[in-house]
Amino acid sequence: MADLGGRKGVSSDPPISLLVPMNLRLSAVRRLNPWNVRRSKEPDPGNLFRSTRVAGATVASLVVLAASSQDAVATTMTTFQDRDVAILLEVILTAIFVWTILAVTKTGGHNAPVAIALTLVMVHLVGIPFSGASVNPARSFGSAAVANTFGNLWVYLVAPLVGAVIAFWLYRLFPADEA
Repeated sequence: MADLGGRKGVSSDPPISLLVPMNLRLSAVRRLNPWNVRRSKEPDPGNLFRSTRVAGATVASLVVLAASSQDAVATTMTTFQDRDVAILLEVILTAIFVWTILAVTKTGGHNAPVAIALTLVMVHLVGIPFSGASVNPARSFGSAAVANTFGNLWVYLVAPLVGAVIAFWLYRLFPADEA
């Protein structure tokens, strides 16, 4: 789990993980070691969680493959009609989602899980018809890997990361008020 300023429990999707080194709410040591790399022989549960995000998406696609066909897996992939619209929406929707996470985790509010979940629902309701609303490169990678179709995957790998960086800078310009 990512620690965004003392509030643990935030999903460490790739866009969120990208922000940890830039998060000024954390000490310089935490920013330089964002994935909590330890020299101990014990596994780090945070790194395990991040690895399972991609593995989980891949296993889910393998289950679809085992139950049906590679064509069925291809239907689970995030798709779009217009590449430019998909890129723009993925960037904007990820920025909204990540800004919300930054804002509600600032003070450790008790409403953070509800705010994050409702924002994610809104992002998907708005984005699915136009871009598939991935906002999570790990999810997109799993089905693309199993379907062996990587043609448009770059949109769903790059755009959410760009959206996360934009959200970070917007948050710096327009921080959430202390509650």
